[in-house]
Amino acid sequence: MIDLIHQQLNENQQIDIFTAKILALKISLWGGKMSLSGVRNPGPNNHWLVNPNFDWNIYLQLIDSVKNMDFINPGFQFMIETMNHIPKFGPAFLTKHLHFLTHGNAPQQQLPIYDSIIAENWFNIPNVKFTDYLDYFNWVREKSIHFGISIHEFERFLFNHA
Repeated sequence: MIDLIHQQLNENQQIDIFTAKILALKISLWGGKMSLSGVRNPGPNNHWLVNPNFDWNIYLQLIDSVKNMDFINPGFQFMIETMNHIPKFGPAFLTKHLHFLTHGNAPQQQLPIYDSIIAENWFNIPNVKFTDYLDYFNWVREKSIHFGISIHEFERFLFNHA
């Protein structure tokens, strides 16, 4: 699935709304039923319909901001604001999308998932806040460099030992 997402990102200089919907649904499928609630609504005969409150223009801007991100000095302000425009797009859901949108990047240019599993088990933080994400990202990047592994590999370690 990750390869399909990156193939679509790499083949399209400009992502259109249709492709963004495909990407969002593919990423959401990875998280199961709860993840899908922000992107889809069950329709008649249980067919999946895209949630009418999902702001696809904001999602397109999110994809563009990730594609053009400065990973040396990342700014996540737009991504924080994104959560205010898309219902049910909290820190865990947003960082999952950021993770998959950057998964094919260079080893130190991947964004990790930050959810309650990581916050509670590694940092004793009961409520996940996206405002903590820059600190988390910098910590993960620093540790992955220290151990000579990719951000994705270090993130896997964190989840496996949470």
